Amino acid sequence: MLTYSLESTIAEKIDAIIVMMELTGRMKDFYDIYYLATTFDFDGRKLQEAIYDTLTNRGTPYERDSILAIND
Repeated sequence: MLTYSLESTIAEKIDAIIVMMELTGRMKDFYDIYYLATTFDFDGRKLQEAIYDTLTNRGTPYERDSILAIND
């Protein structure tokens, strides 16, 4: 059985927020990200790469500089 890493799960949530923001607000995704961020430790570089990969693979537009701040 394959599962998403925690970093990929957050990246998927961010993608859903960006894509669906105008339609739903995606409050559940905000809560899920909050919960994961306060419950688990993340490697900033892995999270950054997962976000890049997910948004790029799905063709979701984003500003690269906004993701660079994650690793700071």
